[in-house]
Amino acid sequence: MTTTLPTSTVPKAAHAIRVHAFGGNEQLAYEEVPVVSPGEGEVLVHVAAAGVNPVDWKIVRGFLSGAIPATMPFVPGWELSGTVVQRGHGARRFAVGDAVYGYVRRPTVEQGAYAEYVTVPECYLAEAPTKIALVEAAGIPLAGLTAYQCLHDVAGLRAGETVLVLGASGGVGGFGIQLAKAAGAKVIAVASAANRAHCTELGADEFVAYDSGSLVESFAGLAGRADVILDCSGGETAAQSRPVLAPEGHVVSITTRTPPPAFEGTSYHYVFVEPSSRQLGELARLANEGRLTVHLHAKLPLAQAAEAFVASESGHTRGKVVLVP
Repeated sequence: MTTTLPTSTVPKAAHAIRVHAFGGNEQLAYEEVPVVSPGEGEVLVHVAAAGVNPVDWKIVRGFLSGAIPATMPFVPGWELSGTVVQRGHGARRFAVGDAVYGYVRRPTVEQGAYAEYVTVPECYLAEAPTKIALVEAAGIPLAGLTAYQCLHDVAGLRAGETVLVLGASGGVGGFGIQLAKAAGAKVIAVASAANRAHCTELGADEFVAYDSGSLVESFAGLAGRADVILDCSGGETAAQSRPVLAPEGHVVSITTRTPPPAFEGTSYHYVFVEPSSRQLGELARLANEGRLTVHLHAKLPLAQAAEAFVASESGHTRGKVVLVP
């Protein structure tokens, strides 16, 4: 049995970004596609916004085709916020009209979030935060869950510990600052000098500019202080941060699966985020308590997905980019 809004409010077709072949931004086609009715355990979501992440353009380029199969043509995008407009058989976690958000990574790339309507298993969703705009909530799931799983599931962060966040001005880094502070930790943020105020506003206790002065000297002055290094940048910045790691500390990276030479012999972990509606509920709680905010670098129309990719690929976004249908 399917529960739905009046038929007139759910169109038979709607717009989405579809990819018919791997390649550059020219492969992002703004097209009308059929709206798929939800099946068993699924809901149809009218999308308020879809978050844009580096993994999206990497998939479109074909960089992850060996690890995550794609069915052509596919709709990219792994995070969204929106409103439930239909429920499939057995889908009873949400009522029609509920505001939800989620990290909707399925085993294959086919029906993603860059669309006006998305059918998705309800197990990927949670109630959206009520204290922030629904469009802003779309920027939380992937990056927020990544930071949460890095700090809590892997590093076991405890109150009073110190976290060094590399790439602190980006999506994962920004949530890393806030989640570490919410856990009672101290935070040292590393980003470009232009992002000092931004990182401080997010809660960083100290700030190191990687593009101002000697990073080697700055890290030497912090020797042994970090119980956790959250690496969201990789490269030389990560390698040079080795002196900051405490003897029993953890390095958690979202950039490099194999430990770089500088971190050989340390407690090193690579994280590729997993869906979790329970943890999304925890992130929503923190947002409702005012302890988790979303900074939007850009809010663009769905048809401008290519422009969103350009911003993401620049590596210099402050916060999140979202697409609005």
